Amino acid sequence: MNILILGGRYANPKYANSICRQNLAEYMAKEGHNVYILANGYEYHGEEEVVNGVWVRRIYGDHFGDLLSKHDQDKGRLSNLKFHIKQIWHYIAALYLYPSASKKDYKQIFINSKEIIERYNIDTLVAMYRPFDCIKAALRLKKKYGNRLKVVTYHLDLMSEHANTISAVVKYKRVRIMKVFYQELETVDKLLLPGSASYIDNEKIEYVDFPLYVTEKYENDSDDNRKFFGDKTINIAIVGSLDSQNRNPKYICDLVEQLSPFDSKEVHLHIWGTVRDFDFSCYQYTTYHGMADVKDVPRILGQSDFLLNVGNKLTATMIPSKIFQMFAAKRPIIFCVSSPQDKSLPYFERYGYTCFVEEYNNQVDKDLDKLSEFIKENYQKVVDVEDSLFEKSTPRYICAKILDA
Repeated sequence: MNILILGGRYANPKYANSICRQNLAEYMAKEGHNVYILANGYEYHGEEEVVNGVWVRRIYGDHFGDLLSKHDQDKGRLSNLKFHIKQIWHYIAALYLYPSASKKDYKQIFINSKEIIERYNIDTLVAMYRPFDCIKAALRLKKKYGNRLKVVTYHLDLMSEHANTISAVVKYKRVRIMKVFYQELETVDKLLLPGSASYIDNEKIEYVDFPLYVTEKYENDSDDNRKFFGDKTINIAIVGSLDSQNRNPKYICDLVEQLSPFDSKEVHLHIWGTVRDFDFSCYQYTTYHGMADVKDVPRILGQSDFLLNVGNKLTATMIPSKIFQMFAAKRPIIFCVSSPQDKSLPYFERYGYTCFVEEYNNQVDKDLDKLSEFIKENYQKVVDVEDSLFEKSTPRYICAKILDA
């Protein structure tokens, strides 16, 4: 089959949706399909390359995410003023266009998709949210090509969930969501929704998870003997984004500082990834290592004694991509739970081998005892987890749902 996948950034380890798209595309390519990616969200336009057997074209896109990153790096007054002016304008425009982000992006996606479809005789189109502009373009393409083009849409984020708590905004978005959702449902051949979504009985809807459980990436590389941890410490590791508002590591860092040595070894927390507005310099037993190379992530997770997940506080309805990397690494996990409504809790309960540190209850002594006991019982323990528990989170399973539509 000739398959075109529409979505945001591609093959970028900083973005969960990017990893999902890459896992799907590379699995399809390995199965013998011709796979093409149209990725938007870049500052340059029209660059084409082949990445692991997948043809990729990158085009312009909404740069608000880049604006956030630059703002984090430049704290000057003028920069701060420019940022807030652009931020206000962005939110006004986004609210008007919701769930799309940009008319310009939508048009770019449609024009480029049309060219690729005709040049490479595409028969299957997969549009992934985010951004919704890709799904919007896919609906128009389905109407244009009809039965000649099979269209499957795949929601990696739930449009119905909002971090904004202003009641008028939430109500407005819900009305818009339901309208576009049913337009989408009437047009596409199949619609894939996360398993955590509110259940709707419709023959076109398939409930799946995210294509992130890729066990083969965690096999040891015999040509690389690097060690990321010392032998004289018990090592807890996390690879992911942290900040002072949504995924705040303060509670677990404070607990690690109070842990007693076990088996004559001190417990040390190691952090890789993007960190905003948080300073680790006051901690003796926490080390921030900066960004990790994507090729090093499996080794970091596999060599650790324990893995750490810091739950979402403001976006508890989202399921972070990194939890499936943790499951594939098959290590004991410490989950610092920021909200009892965290949608990822059932996945960890299914996995087992998890210590739930309940930050939202703020019972430090209780959590400290619980964490100490968990480390004693599970240090150097081999985790035996059946891969079948996460079958719906594998690229193989999801690709079958797409291709059988």
